[in-house]
Amino acid sequence: MTETCTKMTEVIHEDRVLVVLPLFHAYAKLQGLLQCVLKGSTIYLEERFIPEVILQKIADYKITIYLGVPTMYTMFLSLPKIHELDFSNLRLAGCGGASLPMEIMERVNKAMGVELGEGYGQTESTVMISCFPPNSEKQYGSVGLPLPGIDLKIVEPSGREVPLGEVGEIIFRGPNTMKGYYKKEEETNDTIKDGWVYTGDLGRQDERGFLYIVDRKKDMIIRGGYNVYPREIEEVLYTHPDIVECAVIGESDPVFGEEVAAYIVTKESRSPEEIVTFCKQHLVHYKVPRKIYFLSELPKTATGKILKTPLKSK
Repeated sequence: MTETCTKMTEVIHEDRVLVVLPLFHAYAKLQGLLQCVLKGSTIYLEERFIPEVILQKIADYKITIYLGVPTMYTMFLSLPKIHELDFSNLRLAGCGGASLPMEIMERVNKAMGVELGEGYGQTESTVMISCFPPNSEKQYGSVGLPLPGIDLKIVEPSGREVPLGEVGEIIFRGPNTMKGYYKKEEETNDTIKDGWVYTGDLGRQDERGFLYIVDRKKDMIIRGGYNVYPREIEEVLYTHPDIVECAVIGESDPVFGEEVAAYIVTKESRSPEEIVTFCKQHLVHYKVPRKIYFLSELPKTATGKILKTPLKSK
C-alpha cells in the first residue's frame, strides 16, 4: 500500500515534508512517514499545530509536501500572512481526515497558490481509497479515482449497486482491506461482508469513475420524510463571510421527526435570523436550519476533525 500511495502522490527523494499530524494516526503514519522513508525524503516533525508557526515554517523550510486536515486550512485562512509568504515550493497540499468544504478549498488555492488535493479513505482501508495524482485532471467536488487494485461500488441497503450517478453507500475491497476490528467479531461482521468493506459513507460516481462524497450515512437527517445531507448545508454556510466553522446535525422534533440544527463559530456577532435568511437564499425550504447555535469553538479530535457526537448530546 505504501508503494501504491507513493506512486500516486509522486513522492521523490528531494521532497521536504512537514508532518504535524499525530503520529498515532494512520494518515500521518502512511503518507507522512512511510512514503518519505521509502523514498528517502526529508521529514520535518512538528509536535503541535500552531497555525502561524506552521504556516511560517512551510515557507521558511521550502516545504514541498504538507499534509493537513480541513480545520488546519481553515485556521490558515484567518492569518493575514497567508497572503504575504512564499509558498512557491509547495507542490502538494494534501487534505484528509474529513470532508473539505469547497469554499475553503478555493480560498486556500487562491491564497497559497496551490491546488489542494483532497482524497478519500479511512483507517479500515489503510488510509487511502481514492485520490487525484499531482498534476492530474481535477473534477470539481470529487475526491478522485479509486487507487490501482481497489474495487469500489455504490450500493443500496440490500447490497445491490445503485444506478450510475445515484447516491448509495460506498463499499470497497482490495489488498488494503483490514482483517477486522480487534476482538470485535460482531462489529467486524457488520462491516465486512463477502470480502467488501462497508464504509458507512454515502457517495456517488460519475460516468468516468470519479467519486463524490455526499455525507456520513449515520449523519443523514430525515425531516418530514425528506432526506437532508448535512454536508450540503455546511457547504452553503461556509460561503458566509463571517462563518469560520460549522457543523449541521439532526435534532429530535415532535412534528417533523428531525429538525435541521446548525452549530456555528463566527468572526463577528450574528443573529440566528440572519443565518436563516442567508440559507433561504441558497437552499430549498426543508433544508434550511431552523435551530442555530453559536459557539466559541467546535469539539474536535486530536487530528482536528470536527466531532458531531458531543453536539448531539447537548
